[in-house]
Order: sequence, then structure tokens, then C-alpha cells
Amino acid sequence: DNYNGDTVRINDKKIMAAIKIVDKYALDVFDIRLEEGEWFTGETKLADGSCPVVVSRQLVDAVGWVDVVGKKFVYRNRELTVIGVVAGVKHAVFEPSSEAILFPFEHLTFMECVAKVKKGHEADFYNACDKEFKRAGLNNDVELFVFPMEEWKAFSMVGTMLSVAAQAVPAFFLFIFAFIGTFGLFWLQSKKRLKEYALQLALGATRRDLMKMVLGESLLISVMASIPSVLLAFFIYDFTVENIAAVVTTILLMCLFSLFSAWYPAYRISRVNPAEVLHYE
Repeated sequence: DNYNGDTVRINDKKIMAAIKIVDKYALDVFDIRLEEGEWFTGETKLADGSCPVVVSRQLVDAVGWVDVVGKKFVYRNRELTVIGVVAGVKHAVFEPSSEAILFPFEHLTFMECVAKVKKGHEADFYNACDKEFKRAGLNNDVELFVFPMEEWKAFSMVGTMLSVAAQAVPAFFLFIFAFIGTFGLFWLQSKKRLKEYALQLALGATRRDLMKMVLGESLLISVMASIPSVLLAFFIYDFTVENIAAVVTTILLMCLFSLFSAWYPAYRISRVNPAEVLHYE
């Protein structure tokens, strides 16, 4: 849970890497995907005296390594040996996995414990911790911090929430303006083609048929308009499950948005009186 970054020199390249501390259980708890080598076993030193580390695939690609396991490099005057490679380690929702070096837990500079406290007894818990901490004589060498995880979580999510808001607010107004524009377009088209719809009703078309036709036209226009964007997306982004799912979701939202915009004009068209329209024309 250490998000600190530091500059690491590997093969005459300076790389900003995230320095993280994990133990042997982190592989299962956080469902980290190990691509090569092995995970930590609890040993803090290898037979040659170097420190075992696991690196992310992003770090391997940045350095240009081949046959990664067994590679050695120096960090803060300590020799490190790569024992494994993971697909990536994320610590922010909207940010990709970065270059990372994972150290065994024994190198952690502080201890962190988590406790579930009965609601309303937070102050009693803090006082008991502080009393026991002083009784053990630990306050001479280290410092005790006690804070609720809810507040820490809210604090750590401020940047993420601001990022979401910065994207959501413009997107909301964009959808409103797009809805007004598409609604006006379909409403104008329905007015221009009112005689055509009245003739279809007079010749035996049902009101449901008219609604299906108008909604089908709006759906077809949306699909045709999305084709250039889909082709451009495949040239820009990789063929990953996440990117494909994002493209498909976007197309489905566009279609749903188009149907919603065209529904009222289609409903009004289906309610016209053919005799009145044709008599007026």
C-alpha cells in the first residue's frame, strides 16, 4: 500500500517507478496476475545476498528487458534481483498501471493494523490504544497514528471524484444539447413528411407500423453515423476486452439515446388523422 514513486536507473535509463511493499499473501488477496517467475516466499534475501523484487510488465517494457527473471540492478545502494513479473499493479481507478517495483513486506518502514470498532466506541478504542502503546514503552521510538478508514478513503478519493465530476458535468450538458438537437431534427422531419405518413395510414398501414418505421430510421442513422468512429477507434486503441466493451457500450448508448429522442415525434405521427392531413394538402 505504498504509492511513493522514486527514480530508478536501469541500463543507463532513468525511470520513475512506483515503490510498493507486499507480502506473500498479496498475490491471492489482491488477485495479482503473475506472468513470469515466482512470488515472494517470505525470504528477505537470496543466496547471493541480494534483495528479491517483483517488477511490473510496464517497467520491463520501459527498460527493454528480455528474459527478465534473474536480472539484477541497484536501487539506493542495494542490489536487487528480479524473481517475477506481474501484469500490472493499479492504485488509481482511472489511471493505467505504471512502472512498479514490489519489495517484500519486511522492508516496510512502518506497521499498519486494521481493527473493526463497534459504532460509538471509537474514542474508547483510541484511548485504549494510546494507553497500551505508552505502557509498552513504544512511544519513545515510534509514533502512534489512529484514524478511521472511512475518512482516509474519502480523502484518497477526492482526486478521483473531481476527475469524474470534471468529465460528467460537460458530458451531461452535451447530452442535453444533443437531445434537443436530435429531437428537433426528427420533429422537423416528421412535419415535412406528414403527407407521406398520412398516405401510408390511408393505404392500410397501422399506427404501430409508423412508429416502428420512424424509430427504425433513427436507429439506422445512429448506427451508420457510428461506423467511422468505430473504425477510427480500432486504429487508435488496442484490441483489448476493456476497449471493445467501451466501444460496444458507447454504440448501445447512442442507439438508446436516438430511440428516446425519436419516440415522441413517432408517437405524434402515429396519431395523425389521414383525412384531415390529406384534405389540408
